[in-house]
Amino acid sequence: MIEFPKSDSLLRSVLTRLHAARVSRVSSWTCLALAGVVAVLLLVSRFTGLIPDWFSLPAILMLPLIAVLGTAIVLRRPTLSDAARRVDTYAGTQDLFLTLTMIDNAAGDYKPLVGRDAEAKAPSVEPMSVVPWHWARGASQLAAALGLLMLVSLFLPTLDPFGKVAAAKEAELQQEELVQARKETELRKSALTKADLDAETSEEIERSLEDLKTSLREMQPKQQAENARVIAGHQKAIGEQWRERAEQLKQLLSQKPMEQRFGDQSQSKPRQWAKNLREGDADELKDELDKLQKEMSELADMQDPVERTEAMRRLQKKLEDLHQFAKEDVNSKPLAAALERAMKELEAGKGERLSEEQMEALSEAMELAEMELKQIAQSARDLAELEKALEAMQMAKRLNNDEKLDGEEMAELAKGESMEAYMEMYAEMMAELGYDIAMLDENGMPGDGEGRGQGEIEAMEHDDSVETDFEDETSKSAIKKGKILLSLKTKGVTERDEDEIELEYSAIVSDLKQSVSEAIDQEQIPPGYHDGIKKYFDSLDKTGTNGSK
Repeated sequence: MIEFPKSDSLLRSVLTRLHAARVSRVSSWTCLALAGVVAVLLLVSRFTGLIPDWFSLPAILMLPLIAVLGTAIVLRRPTLSDAARRVDTYAGTQDLFLTLTMIDNAAGDYKPLVGRDAEAKAPSVEPMSVVPWHWARGASQLAAALGLLMLVSLFLPTLDPFGKVAAAKEAELQQEELVQARKETELRKSALTKADLDAETSEEIERSLEDLKTSLREMQPKQQAENARVIAGHQKAIGEQWRERAEQLKQLLSQKPMEQRFGDQSQSKPRQWAKNLREGDADELKDELDKLQKEMSELADMQDPVERTEAMRRLQKKLEDLHQFAKEDVNSKPLAAALERAMKELEAGKGERLSEEQMEALSEAMELAEMELKQIAQSARDLAELEKALEAMQMAKRLNNDEKLDGEEMAELAKGESMEAYMEMYAEMMAELGYDIAMLDENGMPGDGEGRGQGEIEAMEHDDSVETDFEDETSKSAIKKGKILLSLKTKGVTERDEDEIELEYSAIVSDLKQSVSEAIDQEQIPPGYHDGIKKYFDSLDKTGTNGSK
């Protein structure tokens, strides 16, 4: 119809409006129908909880779009012939425009005449009049229906007579927790993979010990001040590392009695696990985890639901016991967290066959638990090596005071040699000088005068018969507890007060010794310092007794 542009333009405009009007009308009714269905489902969902509540505001606002798209796809599109019939009906042209749309297929020479009449009539026909579009009424009805539906969605409470809503929320929450736990497991595994957990000691401790060994091999007998400064620096750094790891393993190292647990197992098994971990050995616990993983693999292949449920219950109990051991006896939050994730993955099965995804997540959690065990064992080995380093530095201090700390004698020890070799060599050197190593304090000095070598100056004998000009102007005075350890009174006392002073002194020293014992445990004092501290306070008893006599 290109040769009749006015008629073609009229018919195509009418066709467009006709299609739009049909889509609008049908989609409006469709949307109202959908709103009705949604309203029924919403009421059923809120009053019974049997249907998941998917009826949020965004979902309701999507109804018009769904209705329009669905109508546009399904509804048959009108043709030019349909548009021509509407124009002929409106203008009363007795099928003039319909004939024009079909004249190409008609016989005869009437096309120019029909086209001329149609072109003459086309300008007087308004497409808007041919296809009027009364959208306001339908839109208002649709808006009212959607508005009412949204109000119901917002303010109608949800009842849960059958417990379906609570169960659905719990399942959703559990699924979210499992997803988060899997992410945390992956991140933690990635972090632990970077460390060499199979090494005897961690990289950080190995570096500190090698630095100490290097410094000890460079010591010069005549450079006492410099040697003491270097040893003090290493002692401070290694002491901090010792305290850090001792705090991490505080519960494990306490060796407190364990409660009866682990089902029918005796207490000897968890005690042995704890003992091995303190010694840096996690093999038995890793074997236990390997057995659990094997049982989990067998669980995935079980067909009998009763047998599967019973096996799952046994596994859950074993995991709970291991989790309690990790939490209370080892006090390892990372290990307890890894076992807890495994428990959640197993519990998610609810007696059903575990999916491939669940089995993979369960296996990842158990592998992480093994890595956490390796790290605990390595920390225990680190602690033992640090204790040896602290003891070696005590002996080095004593040798340095006697100008016997010669790094050249350490040269025969190969690089990477354990601290135990340094301790043995220092012990031999101390023995040659006549020292009793057990009596050294934290500064490498004899604790109470015992075990001194021939080079030590013995206390001079005192002869009271020798007359001197010395006058004793001090008075005996009571010692009281407080921020200041000793408080000397200037007033004189009678002879009768001495017994009371001695009793008070003994009581104060006894209290202080008790406080020191508690402080040693609470403040994580390295073992090498325990004897020196206790000997000092033991000497107070002797001092008080000698003074009273």
